[in-house]
Amino acid sequence: MKNVAVTGPATLIGEFLSASVQNQHARRDELRASLTATRWHDASGVIDEAFAGALRKRFGEQPSLHQLRKLTLRIFRTYKRAKRICTPEQVELALRWGVGEEVSLDQLDGRVLEFIKMLTLGAVVADLELSPPELDELLMRAERRAYVAGNRATRRDERSG
Repeated sequence: MKNVAVTGPATLIGEFLSASVQNQHARRDELRASLTATRWHDASGVIDEAFAGALRKRFGEQPSLHQLRKLTLRIFRTYKRAKRICTPEQVELALRWGVGEEVSLDQLDGRVLEFIKMLTLGAVVADLELSPPELDELLMRAERRAYVAGNRATRRDERSG
């Protein structure tokens, strides 16, 4: 049996996150069309793990509330459209959840939460100046953690069309 080197994320959502974070707009838009038929609950598991993994990479296992608040403020200073979609309190709540704090996300609309997770992933990747291979490693690790947690996100080779 021949060993095949894995290059990049194995799931559609992982590939979409990679293209989004790297501002590959044409590739991201192409993948968005494929994502309409994906298993979203499972894709969300990959997004959750990528979000949490990026926060761990940035802050370690137990960031302080002060560190999370600084990131929240930086996100709002850097990404102007965040102000139209969410509040600093919502971002801080999502960040606290992402680092494993027991907080309720009931007050956050699902679309707002997904926006915050993806925006934060992009911000942390930019802060850390991750190269494309380092980003791919972060996303592949997120895919593995999501798989172990029981999520079965649609793989790139399962996409139709």
